[in-house]
Amino acid sequence: MNFAFFICSAIIIIGNYLILLRIFFIFAKITLYMMFFSFIFLGIILIAISFFSAILGLGGGVFYTPIQVLFGKSVHASAGNSLLFIMVASFCASITYKRIKCIDWHLAIVLMIGAGLCSFCGGYISSFIPDSIVFPLLIACLFISAMSMGLAKWIHPLLHNNRFLRPKRFLWHRHIDHIQYQIPYLVLIPVTMIIGLLSGVLGIGGGALFIPLFIVVFNIPSRIAVGTNSIMLFSTSLMGFIGHILSAHWVPTTHLALAPLIGLGAIVGAFHMKRLNSRLFQPLFSIMTILAGIVVLIKWISTVQ
Repeated sequence: MNFAFFICSAIIIIGNYLILLRIFFIFAKITLYMMFFSFIFLGIILIAISFFSAILGLGGGVFYTPIQVLFGKSVHASAGNSLLFIMVASFCASITYKRIKCIDWHLAIVLMIGAGLCSFCGGYISSFIPDSIVFPLLIACLFISAMSMGLAKWIHPLLHNNRFLRPKRFLWHRHIDHIQYQIPYLVLIPVTMIIGLLSGVLGIGGGALFIPLFIVVFNIPSRIAVGTNSIMLFSTSLMGFIGHILSAHWVPTTHLALAPLIGLGAIVGAFHMKRLNSRLFQPLFSIMTILAGIVVLIKWISTVQ
C-alpha cells in the first residue's frame, strides 16, 4: 500500500511538474513572439525615420534615441546605438548627396575636425551626466531648433545686418554647382565645435542643430546644408560612438541587425531630397523636430513619475 501511495504521489508530482513546464514554455513562446514582433515594429519605425531624416538632413538621432528608450533601453545605451545608426545612415546618404552635387567638401572637412573631436569628448563624458540633465537639455535643443527653422522668415532680417554674424572681413567665399555663398569661418567653426560637444553627450549626431545653424544663421542654401551636414554627421557620430565605447556603457545588441536597413532607408531618402520643394523644407524640418521633442518629453515625464 505504501508502494502504491508512493507511485501515485510520484505520478501527481511529475504531472504537476509537466503542467508547470508546459505553462512555462507557452509563456516563453508568447514572450519570444512579442520580442520578435517588437523588434520588427522597431525596425520599421527606424527605417522610416532614416528615410525622412535623410530628406531633411537630420541624421535621425533626434528620433533614434527616444524611440529606443520607449522600447525599454536606457538613455545612455540608446545614445550609443543612435550614434551607430547615424554613422551608417549619414555615410550611405552622403554617397547619394555626392552624386547630386550637394556637398561642400572643403567646408565639411574644416568643420568636422573640431566638431568630431568635441563630439568624442561629449560621448566620453556622457556617462558622468545624469538623465535629469540629459533629458531637459535634449528637449530644449530640439524645440529651439524647431522654432528657429519655423521662424526663419522673421529671423533672417534680424541677422542680416549683424556685424558679428555678417562681418565684412574673414569671409570664406564658396561656389558649389552654380551656387554662391559666404561663410564667416571665425564664427562658424567655434559654434560647430559646441554643437559637436552637445551631440556627443545627447547622442543625436547634431543634424537637428547644424541644419538651422547653416540655413537660418549663416544663410547657406538648404541643398548644400543638407549634403554637407551628412559628412559632418558621420564625423561627429563616429567620434561620439567611440567615446561611448570607451566610457564602457555601450554593449552590442540585436539592434545592430537593423543598421544595414537603416542605411538603405537613408540612401532612398537622400535620393528624394533633391525633389523636395524648398518651400516645404523648413516647415517639414520643424514638424519632425517638434515630434521628436514631444516623444522625448513624454518619456521624460514617465521616467520622473
